[in-house]
Amino acid sequence: MVTWLKKNVHPLDLVYRLAENHSIVLLNGGGFDAPNWSVRVSFVNFQDDVYDDIGRAVRAVGRSYVDTFNAVQMK
Repeated sequence: MVTWLKKNVHPLDLVYRLAENHSIVLLNGGGFDAPNWSVRVSFVNFQDDVYDDIGRAVRAVGRSYVDTFNAVQMK
């Protein structure tokens, strides 16, 4: 799946989907000398449950990649 993901999905797609589908704005880690396939979360004065929401949103986007990959493999 990693090979498929790197070939078919741009690393910034994750942050775009989080913003568009979940109204969560994160930064791509590549701009902070981290791997391109990472995100940067600002630890500002959020309530703890906001980080739970971020985690659920990241997992939802990740699941959509897995679902797409599985659908492509079934063809």
